[in-house]
Amino acid sequence: NLVNLTADGKLGIGTESPDFELDVAGNIGIDGKLYHNGDHNTYLGFDADEIQLRTGGTDRVIVDSSGNVGIATTPSSLFHLKTGNRDLNFVLADSPSTGNVGVQLRAGASDYIGIAGGGGTGIGIVVDDSNNVGIGTSSPSEKLDVNGTLNATNLTIGGAQGSDGQVLTSTGS
Repeated sequence: NLVNLTADGKLGIGTESPDFELDVAGNIGIDGKLYHNGDHNTYLGFDADEIQLRTGGTDRVIVDSSGNVGIATTPSSLFHLKTGNRDLNFVLADSPSTGNVGVQLRAGASDYIGIAGGGGTGIGIVVDDSNNVGIGTSSPSEKLDVNGTLNATNLTIGGAQGSDGQVLTSTGS
């Protein structure tokens, strides 16, 4: 039997012994959405090579045709998260991104881990592919590269500790 309705109200398609109210042994094709009964705001949707998981009328997870996954947003990178009204709070991307970036892991011609604070659009702290750390610069050229004023307490340089009020100058060489 291709279709079997049991005495206890279970419908089997492709099975003679359904275990559930609807039990299908085989593939199921769906055009559109699979809704939660009585709740038209919660569904699993299939649309134009995209899968959406929606709860309470809001898309929570979207997987696009490129395999990009977005949580609370339409993805623009492999793994894209959005929270609140921030443009981007946490992004894993293989290309640069602009906007209110909280943390960015980037792979490409110039790999780095970047952190921007205060909702700024620039990168505040960067660790590049040579393990150079940049503060205020996205392309550090030394182990520590600071673009801006540095305030340090108990600074030790080359094993010797500086003294209070000591001023370091550069000869330019």
